[in-house]
Amino acid sequence: MSKRARPDAAANHSADAAANHSADAAAYHSIWQGPHELWLAAASVLARVLRNGSLKSILAPMRSEQARPINALVTETLKRRDLLERLVDRCGPWQEASGHELRLLLAHEVLFGRGLHQSALQRATEDATLAEALDRLRGWEAKALKAAKAAAREAGTMPAGAAAAEPEPSEVVCKLPRYARVNTLKATQDAVVATLCAEGWTLIAPPNPPTGSAAHRGGVSSCGP
Repeated sequence: MSKRARPDAAANHSADAAANHSADAAAYHSIWQGPHELWLAAASVLARVLRNGSLKSILAPMRSEQARPINALVTETLKRRDLLERLVDRCGPWQEASGHELRLLLAHEVLFGRGLHQSALQRATEDATLAEALDRLRGWEAKALKAAKAAAREAGTMPAGAAAAEPEPSEVVCKLPRYARVNTLKATQDAVVATLCAEGWTLIAPPNPPTGSAAHRGGVSSCGP
C-alpha cells in the first residue's frame, strides 16, 4: 500500500525546484552579462595575446566557466589566423577603425564554428563594431553560398531548379565550401583530393578570393559537397 504525498511536501518540492532554477539562471547571468559578452571578452583577450601577451596568464584570474570557452575560441582562431585575416580583408574596408580581433573571432565562427545564426548572435546589439562585423560577414556568407551553388550546377552535381529554393539559416554554414589542411608527410594534396572526390565531394575554386592571396594564385583549393 503506497503512501500519498502530503500536499505541503509537494509544495515544498516545487518551491525547491523553482529556487534551484532561479539559482542556475543567476549563475549563468553572473558568468556572461549579455548574449555577446563571450565574443567581446574573447576579442579583448585575443588583442592582448597578439601584443605578445601570454594566453595562460591572461586567463588565470578569470573564473573557469569563462576561461574555458574563451581559451578554446582564441586558440582555434590563432591556429587559422592567416585564412581568417584574408576573409576579414575580403569583407573590408571597415567603417569602424577598431575591432579587428572581434572580426577574426566572428570569421572563425563563419568558417569553422557554429556560424552566425546561433541564437546569441541573432540578438540585437548596440555595439557598432559588432553590428558591422556581423552584417559584413553574413553578406560574404550569402555570396559564398551562391557561388558554391553555381559551381555545383556547372559541375552537374545540383539540378538547375535547385537555385530557386532559399536555404534555411541553419543550412548556410554546412553548405559552404570546407577547407582542409593536408599532412604532406602522410599523403600528397592530389591524393587527398582524389580520395574526397571519390567519396562524393567536388573540387571547386574558393569563392571570391582576395587578389594576391595564395587562393588567388591557385595555392589553395576547397571541396564542396
